[in-house]
Amino acid sequence: MAPPSRKFALEYGYVHQAIPVFRKSSLAQFIFLCVSAYSIPTPESTLYTILYITAIFVALFFIIINRQEGFERASRLEAIEPNFMDFTTAMEDQRGFFQLDVRSQSDAIRLCSSTVIMHCLASKQKAEALYSVALEASASSSDLFSVGLDLRSQKSHMESLIGVYLRFRPSLVDNTLGRQLREFEEISQEWVTRMNNIFH
Repeated sequence: MAPPSRKFALEYGYVHQAIPVFRKSSLAQFIFLCVSAYSIPTPESTLYTILYITAIFVALFFIIINRQEGFERASRLEAIEPNFMDFTTAMEDQRGFFQLDVRSQSDAIRLCSSTVIMHCLASKQKAEALYSVALEASASSSDLFSVGLDLRSQKSHMESLIGVYLRFRPSLVDNTLGRQLREFEEISQEWVTRMNNIFH
């Protein structure tokens, strides 16, 4: 028969290992409560009784926390979905808009517009990856909060890039200064390099 100290250590070890399970599974919490309720030792072992009662209260605590976590997670996911859909739709629209420029006769405009299209596609793919993380069952409310922030960051990132390009684009077709074709190409290449460094 195992010594009391070793038995206590084993009992404590089982409870300690079970805690992560309680945090993720309401069914495990319910089963543990039922088993614990029928397994409280006789009063002759006060130490074990205290241990079991403490474990029951810990399990109840995690049940309450899990319920709150579930409500927060559902609320955050509900907020993320429309933002994700709006963003990915906007990126597709922008890609279609700038795709017309790619067919332009101007090499400078084609280069710059192709760069913007590349960023639209990359940003959309990042958003899709973030949304996939949000849909995972293991994602916590804090994970979803981070996903929401990252989606807003992607949106701000692309709005800035597109805004900069729309202000810059007229200079690629304005020949009032008598620029040569090579000058337009150099200007566009410099712009692309600068934008890639800023919005990488």
